[in-house]
Amino acid sequence: MIPLDKATLRKTIIAKRKALNAAEAALKSRQISARCAPLLTQASTIGIYWPTNQEADITSLLSLSENGCVFALPRVISKAEMEMIQWHPNGEMKRSALGIYEPVSGKVMAPTHFDVILVPLVAFRRDGARLGYGGGYYDRYLSRCSALKIGIAYAFQHREDWVEQPCDVRMDLVITETECFSPKHR
Repeated sequence: MIPLDKATLRKTIIAKRKALNAAEAALKSRQISARCAPLLTQASTIGIYWPTNQEADITSLLSLSENGCVFALPRVISKAEMEMIQWHPNGEMKRSALGIYEPVSGKVMAPTHFDVILVPLVAFRRDGARLGYGGGYYDRYLSRCSALKIGIAYAFQHREDWVEQPCDVRMDLVITETECFSPKHR
């Protein structure tokens, strides 16, 4: 099998994701959230994302904050770096230059403070390799934390025909609407 270049794979998967109708995306997102929830019961601090480009919407998990769970969302702070900002139910959000909703203000959470980080994927392999949008924000951030890294994707985003880079951070688990992959990469 000849590996696809990452740019082509990104375009293909993102187009397929954007082609999902709203009802189908909502159903798959609920199924993914239901698979995630049991894995978060012992976590006190969780990194999560706000969906963009028809990513799986797992924001229903934010309701766990009612049980004392602390959530944080990414905020881009430079062309090479992001930070995680503590989320509050009534906190103001704004769309960034990258088109992603981010908290306007809040406590910056240290990478070492998380129990779990839920990471959006463009594509993934069964060994936990993650393909993102190509900016490297998550890879740089995740390389500094020991949290359980859970990749979130639709099942059709599984692809084995691409090559990861040495700086890419692998996921400990990948959850789709149909499966929970537990890679054996450690």
